[in-house]
Amino acid sequence: MIKPLITGADGLLGRDITRILSGKHPQTIKATIDFLDISDYDRVAIEFERLLPTAVINCAATTDVDWCEDHPDEAFRVNVEGAFNIARACKHIAARLIHISTDYVFDGMRNLPYKEDDTPSPISVYGKTKLEGERAVFEENPESVVVRTSCLFGRGGRNFQSTVASRCAQGEMVRAFVDSFCSPTSTGDCARAIDVLLDIDFTGILHIVNSGICSRFQFAETALKMKEISGSYLIPVEMRSVGLKALRPRYSALDNSLFARITGLKMRRWDEALRDFLISNVE
Repeated sequence: MIKPLITGADGLLGRDITRILSGKHPQTIKATIDFLDISDYDRVAIEFERLLPTAVINCAATTDVDWCEDHPDEAFRVNVEGAFNIARACKHIAARLIHISTDYVFDGMRNLPYKEDDTPSPISVYGKTKLEGERAVFEENPESVVVRTSCLFGRGGRNFQSTVASRCAQGEMVRAFVDSFCSPTSTGDCARAIDVLLDIDFTGILHIVNSGICSRFQFAETALKMKEISGSYLIPVEMRSVGLKALRPRYSALDNSLFARITGLKMRRWDEALRDFLISNVE
């Protein structure tokens, strides 16, 4: 019997993973930051020994890219030391670990989707700490799985992908990058894919994203058309014109073909997932 524990369960991805796993595994444990600070190893170890999960999905992270640039020590504490603590505690109780990472471990200096064995080269503090977190996980617990995903959108999110349509509908002028390309991914689809992984004997790095590639401007434009909202509120901009504190990869699309090979399942296109998300989130 699988008894999952989700850290960062109140985050964008963590909420959907908790919802989906709870429906299948009644003993699923929801661990929010108020319940479990992953940077405190003693607390993590005590709770893992008490609860004895058979699998841990670590969604806990510091993900604000610009905030990380200004607070590198705090980002390291959560994204690297916290990841190590989770891996160490999982190893101690023989629990399987699925650790969530990001497309920002790549520098974006190419025009092909990144595969799992492509060499990472992060260009921001956030990306660097997430890469170091991946390495810390494998060094401490080599039987782990690292799942990289990209441009998440989902219910309850306050990120660009999840809110662009509602912001424009309220008359807000929204800037969207024409020179930033990624693999937009539904948190629900990502969560269902992770659920599948729980039944598969796989270790290593795996990219889980919806299929297809677009710029953030194309994503926003598609969302507005689907919601029949005027595109006049959408402003195309280049990243260099905004004055971001942290560099972002220009192209960070991920190749999801390995997931299809090991599971026999193909991730659907991002625009299909987006349509379902917008239909289910009517204002």
